[in-house]
Amino acid sequence: MGVKMYIEKLRDYLKDKPINEKFSFIFDLGHDVNFIKEVFPDYIRTFEDLKFNPHRVVPGGVQAYLEFDNGHFASVVGGPKLYGDGVTSFELGFPIDGSIDVMGWLNPDEITEEMIKIQAKSPELLNQNKDE
Repeated sequence: MGVKMYIEKLRDYLKDKPINEKFSFIFDLGHDVNFIKEVFPDYIRTFEDLKFNPHRVVPGGVQAYLEFDNGHFASVVGGPKLYGDGVTSFELGFPIDGSIDVMGWLNPDEITEEMIKIQAKSPELLNQNKDE
């Protein structure tokens, strides 16, 4: 079976699934973020979807927040005293295990890769460990 046919079969099989299940299924098959971009380009939320505003607390900084269909989110900031300059590098905050994790000094392509991984997470993970 050729790649195009394989992709069409995946799209058909996953057509009625939520976005996080589509992405998660493809990861479970051993594919990477680039393959998800190829299979579901219209479903992906990327760095380009972020709307940056001046940071509310850090003078000279920027911030953007985007919530995904699965309830998870990406908070992206950059500027002085942050883990990214807000121009070519950024800091990403996202929910994990009932808390917030942070990754710093990511470029826009790396932010997009992490955003796709966040979009693949199950909504149930948001409530995990919250009451502990």
